[in-house]
Amino acid sequence: MKIGLRQFENDDVEWFREAVAGNAYSRYSLAKELCLRVGWRGSGGKLSVTQAYLALPKLARELSVSLPEVCGSRPVESSLPEYSEAPSVSCAVEQLGAVSVEPVAPADTKRWRAMMRDFHPRGEPHLPGKALKYWITSERCGRLGGLSFHAASWHEKARDEHIGWGARARVANLGLVVNNARFLILPEVRVYGLASTVLDIATGRLGADWQATYGETPALAYTHIDQSHTGTSYRAAGWAHVGETSGRKCSEGEKKQVFMRPLCDNWRARLCGHSSPRFRPVVDAYLKDDATWTDVEYGGSTHPDGRVAQRILSMGNDWRLAPGDQMPQKFACQANMKAAYRLLNSDNVDMDDILESHRQASAARCALYPTVLAVQDTTTLNYDTLKHSTEGLTKIGGTAKGIMAHVNLALTPAGRMLGVLDIDGQFRNRCAPEDAPEESIRWIEGFETASELASACGAGTRVVSVCDREGDIWELFERQAELNDAVGLLVRSNAARRRKTLDDDDELADLRSHVEGLEPVASRPVQIEAQGGNRARKARKARVSLRIARVQIKAPGKDTSTLPLIAVSAMERKAPSGHEPLNWFLLCSEGEADSDNAARIVGWYEKRWGIEEYFRVVKSGCQVEKRQFDDAEDMLKCLAFDAITAWRVFDLHRMAKYEPNLRAAEVIEAEEFKVLEVLLFHIGRRLIRPPPEMTILEYTVDLGRISGFRPTKRQPMPGTKILWMARKKQMESIQTIKAYNAYKAMQQD
Repeated sequence: MKIGLRQFENDDVEWFREAVAGNAYSRYSLAKELCLRVGWRGSGGKLSVTQAYLALPKLARELSVSLPEVCGSRPVESSLPEYSEAPSVSCAVEQLGAVSVEPVAPADTKRWRAMMRDFHPRGEPHLPGKALKYWITSERCGRLGGLSFHAASWHEKARDEHIGWGARARVANLGLVVNNARFLILPEVRVYGLASTVLDIATGRLGADWQATYGETPALAYTHIDQSHTGTSYRAAGWAHVGETSGRKCSEGEKKQVFMRPLCDNWRARLCGHSSPRFRPVVDAYLKDDATWTDVEYGGSTHPDGRVAQRILSMGNDWRLAPGDQMPQKFACQANMKAAYRLLNSDNVDMDDILESHRQASAARCALYPTVLAVQDTTTLNYDTLKHSTEGLTKIGGTAKGIMAHVNLALTPAGRMLGVLDIDGQFRNRCAPEDAPEESIRWIEGFETASELASACGAGTRVVSVCDREGDIWELFERQAELNDAVGLLVRSNAARRRKTLDDDDELADLRSHVEGLEPVASRPVQIEAQGGNRARKARKARVSLRIARVQIKAPGKDTSTLPLIAVSAMERKAPSGHEPLNWFLLCSEGEADSDNAARIVGWYEKRWGIEEYFRVVKSGCQVEKRQFDDAEDMLKCLAFDAITAWRVFDLHRMAKYEPNLRAAEVIEAEEFKVLEVLLFHIGRRLIRPPPEMTILEYTVDLGRISGFRPTKRQPMPGTKILWMARKKQMESIQTIKAYNAYKAMQQD
C-alpha cells in the first residue's frame, strides 16, 4: 500500500490494523511506533514522527479503521517579544569591520522571529521541515539583520526546469536543494555592498552548517523576489535569474522572480542522478480483496505523482481490454486518448515507470521457484515502412530505421514465462564502458538485472542469466565470478572467440577441441522449434551426445588470468536430410561436471527459445511495428504496455503446456469465466468443467474453441495465435457487457 511516497508492506499494514483495534496507542505513539517498524527516518537519522503523524488519517481511510481520539491540543506559545535592536548605520562596508553570518542560538530564536515579524515585508516564516537561521553581525555595529534557509518546496516549475530533473530524481534529491526564504537588512542600515557580501558569506558556510545539522550537503539554493525589486544584490553575489512563479500559491496572486545559486561545481549531476532498484524485496503484497489482474500488474507504481500512477493503471486496463488495437481504437473517448498521449509524451514518465508494478509482480512469482532462468536477447522493431516520421530511431540494418530492444524475461526451467524483467531500447545511444566491446553493455546490464532479481527473491531462489552467442563476453564472466554466490550464468559459446583453456598439463589448449575430445557422458533429445524468415526450418527433435568438463578458460589477449566454468558440448551425430546437425557449446557457472548436470544445462538452454516465441507474439499480436508516434521514447513507453499484454497471452499458453494441472481460478478473473461461458453457449458448447475445479489447460482449450480451435491428439491445445484471437474476442465481449449494464442502469435512473 502506498501513502504519499511511502510504501507500506503487508506485515506493517496488518500491525497497524491490530494496533488501532487494540486501543493501546495514542496517535503520537502510534506514529512513533510506525516509524520504528518501517525505518521511517530523515536524512539526519531522526524518526520522521511528524510526517508519520500526518499520514495516519490517510492510512486509516484506506483500511477503513478509526484512529484514537486526539489527546488535546498543544499549549499556545507565548507571544514574541518586541525587537528593540535596530541600529542606524550609514557608511561603507569596509567601515563595519568584520562582517559575519552566525547561526541563531536556540535561546535567541524568539528574538530572531520577532525581528522578522516587525521588519520583514512578509513577516516571520512559517515553513515546515528543516531550517537554519542566521544573524547578520558586524564587528563595530552588532546585529544588522538576519536570513534563513529552509527545506525546498515540493514543486517549483522554474526551479525544476532549470535543474532539468525528472520526477524520481526530484524525490531522491529534493533534500539537496534549500530555499532562502528570508533575507533582511534592518531598515536603518544603509551600507552599499552589504547585502551581496552577506549572501556570499552565507552561501559559503551553508553547506557545512546544513551537513552538520541534517547530515547532507546541499547542492543548490534558490529564492523568490518580488517583482518590485531587481535582485541586484543577488546578482552581485552570483545568483542567476531563472524564471518566475505562476502566482497561484501567492495570497496576492503576484508572480515572483526565481533566483538560484549552485553550492558546488557538480550540482546538476548530483541533483539529476539517482539510482532506484528495479526490484524491491519480495513480500506478500497487500492488495484489496477485489484486486484485479490489472491492479497487480499495473497498480503498484511508486511514481511520485499519484495522477501518473492512476493513469498507468487505467491505460493498463485499456490495453488488456483491447489487445492489439491501435491507439484510436483503444480509446474511443477523446479525453482518454488525449490523456494517454499526454502520458506517453511526458518527460516525467519513462518505460521503467510503466514496467515497475509488473516487475515486482514478476519477482513475487519468481520467488515461488527454486530456480529461475533470466533469458535475455535482442529483437528488432522495424518502423521504416511507416509514412509517419519518428525522431530518435536508430539504424537496424542497411538504411532501415527502427528500435533495437534488448529484453530480459523470467522463465521457469520447465518453460513457463513468469514476467518481463526489463526492456532496454536505448543501449545503442549509450556509450559502452572502455573495457567492454561496443554495444556489449546490454548483456552486462541484463546480467545486473538478473542479480537484482536474485537479491529481491532471497536465498530460496537461484537466478541464472541465460545468453545467446552474443553474450559470450569476457567481462560478463568476470562479473559473474564476483557475484557467484548471488546469481548464475549460462552462455552459448561463440566459436569466433576461440576460447583457450588449461589442459591437464597446465598448457593452453583450444577449449572446444579439449571438451569435444572427451567421451560422451550421456545423450538426450532436444526439441528444435520451427523458425521462419531467411533461416526457415521445421520443428523436429534431435538426439545429442553430451560431454562435460570443468575448465579454466583464459582471458583474451595477453591477460593470463583464468576463470573456472563448466563446459558442455551437445552434438548431434547425424541430422535428417536438409537439416544442419545441432551443435551447442555451452559455458555455465552452475553444478558439477557430471551427466545429470550436463542434461540440466542443455535443458535450460533449450528453454531459451521461449524468448523468440515471445517476440513473435509481441510483433504479430500487439502489432507494435504499426504504432505511430513522433518520438522513439514514446514508442518505447507504448512498447512497455504491449510487452505486458503479450506476456499475459503467452503465459496462458505456457501455463497450459508446462503446468496443465494448475487451477485456472488462481490466475483467471471471475468475469473472464462468465464471459467465456456465454460465448461458448452461443456456439452450442459448455465449459469443460466448472471454474472452481477447472484446470488451466481446460480453460485454454475452452478459450481456443471460441476462435474455432478443435483439440486433437496431435494438437491437444491451441497455439498463441489462436489464443490471441480468442482473448481479443473475450475482451471485446467484456466491454460490450459492461457498456450494456451501464446503459440499463442509466435507463433505470
